[in-house]
Amino acid sequence: MPMLQRFKGAAFGLGITLVPIAALACVHFLLVPYTAATVYNVDQETEARLVSNLRQGIVRAYPVIALIIAAYWLLAAALGRGEVLRIRSANIVLALSILTFAVTVVILSTVPKADRIFKGACPLLGYPDELPALSSGDMFAFVDGPTPCDSFASAAGIVVFIGMPLILFATSAILRIVGSRRR
Repeated sequence: MPMLQRFKGAAFGLGITLVPIAALACVHFLLVPYTAATVYNVDQETEARLVSNLRQGIVRAYPVIALIIAAYWLLAAALGRGEVLRIRSANIVLALSILTFAVTVVILSTVPKADRIFKGACPLLGYPDELPALSSGDMFAFVDGPTPCDSFASAAGIVVFIGMPLILFATSAILRIVGSRRR
């Protein structure tokens, strides 16, 4: 397949992929006052600054996301050989990546301390939700640190909330390039 056709297909794919991301950016932008009020639970003066800062962060983050998606399609067109747009497995995984990213944004924008979702796994994995007791020779200790369960939940939150969409996105790129070379 001629290279121009692949790039036309990639441009179309980019447009299709950016539509839900743009919609998500708008929803995310509109959810900021709710996020500041419920997730962060701060006073009104701090809330106004927080809303401004969160919105600035969104305005900076989504163009970067769009550039990453553009690079995805550019690489697919450059490294693929056949019809890059019609690789069904890659399309499904890309849709799942966007869906998991959208769910992540909604959860992190609406649920206070979202990583607590993973605390339910601590008893199953053997992570205590309390700080270890002081040994007999210790006279004092700082006990403000996270419990082993808190540390696990925080790490699991990062892996699931950030890692899953990225892993699915990378898998989609690999499937798209390999699948287009087989056609």
